[in-house]
Amino acid sequence: MGGSVGPVTILYSTPSLPVLVATAALAGLLALAAAAWLARALGRRRLVDDLPTLPAAGVFIGMVEVHGTAESERPFNGHLSGLPVVFHEWNVAEHWVRTRVVTSTDSKGRTTTRVESYSGTDTVAQGGESAPFWLQDESGLVQVDPEQATVHVETTFAETVGLDDPLYHGKAPPASVSGSIGRRTFREQALPLHHEVYVIGQSRLREDAVAPEIAAGGEVGLFRIATGGEEQVRGRLGWSVFGIGLLVFLLGGVSGVALGMAFMGQDAQHRSSAPLTIPIVAGALSGLFWLGASWAWAIRNGLIDLRERVRQARSLVEVELQRRADLIPRLVAVVEASAGHEREVQTELAAMRAQAAATVEGEAGTDPRALAPRLQIVGERYPELKAAQAFSDLHRRLVGTEDRIARARSYVNAIGASYDDRLEQVPDTFMAKLLGLRSFPLLAVEGFERRPVDVDLGDN
Repeated sequence: MGGSVGPVTILYSTPSLPVLVATAALAGLLALAAAAWLARALGRRRLVDDLPTLPAAGVFIGMVEVHGTAESERPFNGHLSGLPVVFHEWNVAEHWVRTRVVTSTDSKGRTTTRVESYSGTDTVAQGGESAPFWLQDESGLVQVDPEQATVHVETTFAETVGLDDPLYHGKAPPASVSGSIGRRTFREQALPLHHEVYVIGQSRLREDAVAPEIAAGGEVGLFRIATGGEEQVRGRLGWSVFGIGLLVFLLGGVSGVALGMAFMGQDAQHRSSAPLTIPIVAGALSGLFWLGASWAWAIRNGLIDLRERVRQARSLVEVELQRRADLIPRLVAVVEASAGHEREVQTELAAMRAQAAATVEGEAGTDPRALAPRLQIVGERYPELKAAQAFSDLHRRLVGTEDRIARARSYVNAIGASYDDRLEQVPDTFMAKLLGLRSFPLLAVEGFERRPVDVDLGDN
C-alpha cells in the first residue's frame, strides 16, 4: 500500500524575546572579536606569501624572512640525543594505570558500585636550552635570537623504555609516580647544527654590534623558526585560519539563529510549530557575513601593509645611495692622505738610510748611530701606514656598498612584484580599486644610480 509522507514539523520551545535579543547581541560581539582574530590570522598567512626571501647579508631592519643553515661557535649537546644543536627541548613522560570507584544509580533507584581502571602519563622531567645562533647562506650570516619564537624543529630522539633499560633512570629522576607501570617515554625536539632552517620575524639592530638580528617584537607578532621551510609555516598558519574561521561561522550562526527566532515574534507563553527555515537561513547568512567581513578586513589591511613595506623598501634604497655618496669620497680622501703621508715618511727614511750608507763607523763624518733618535722621532710622529692595505680597504668598501645597493634594489623589486601581483588578483583587485591603490614602478638598472661617485686617486 503506497502513500506519501507530508512535510515534517519540528516542535520546539521558543525562548522569550529579551533572551533571544541578548543571545544575538552576545554572540554578535563574540563573532566580532573572532572576526578580528581571523583577519589578523589571515594577514599573517598572506604576509608569509608576500615577503620575499632575503639573503642573510641583505637583511634590513623590519619584517624579513631568510633561509639557510643553523650555525654556532658554541652549540649545545642534546640532552637525550647527544647531537650538537643550537636549540632543544626535551621531556620524559611516565606511564601509569590507576583505579577509581564509580557509583551509579539506574532509573529504578538501584545503586551499583564498580571499580574502573584508567591510564595516562605524567611529565616527570623536562628542560631545554636556547641561545642566539647564526643563520648562514651563500651571502653571509645573520644572528637569530630564538627567545619567544614559535619553533617547529626536528624530533631528534623518541623512545619508550622499561625499567630494565639504562635510559629509564639515567635521564630521569628515580622516583616513580602513583600507579606507574614501569614505562617512560623520552622525547627531544631540536634544531641540529648545520641543519636547514627557515626564519620569519622582525629584524632589529643588535645591542652589542652595528648589525641586524632577527628576534621577537614588532607589530605583526609573527616570529617562526622552522626546519620544514616556508611550506611548514604556511601550512600551520593555514590550519589556524581554518579553525578560527570555523569559530567565526559558528558564533555568527548563533547570532543569526537568535535574530531569526526573535524576528518570528515568539514569546515564552506559546509553543511554536513553525518550521525552522527562517532561523537556519538567518544563521547561515550571518555566519557567511562574518566570514566575508573578516576576509575583506584582512585583504584591506594586507594591501595597505604591503604598500607601506614597498615604500619602506624604496626608502632603504635612498638611504644606501646617500650612504654611498657620503662615505666613498671620505674614504678616497683618507686613502689619498694615507698614500701621500706614507710617501713622505718613506722619502725621509730613504734619506736617512742614504746618509747611514755614506758614513762608516769610526771615520770622520756623522755617526750613523746618531740617526737612531731621529728615526725614533719619525716613528712616533708617523704611525705605520701601508698604502696597499688602504687601497684594499677602499676596494672592499666600494664592493660592499655596491652590494648593499644591489640587494636593496633587488628587495624593492621583489616585494614590489608581490604588491603588483596582489593588485591584479581577485578579489584583491576590487579592494585595491576601492582604496585607490596604484602599483609602484620597478627600479631599472638604467638610470638607477644617482649622484655617481668618482674614485680618482690621481698619481697616488
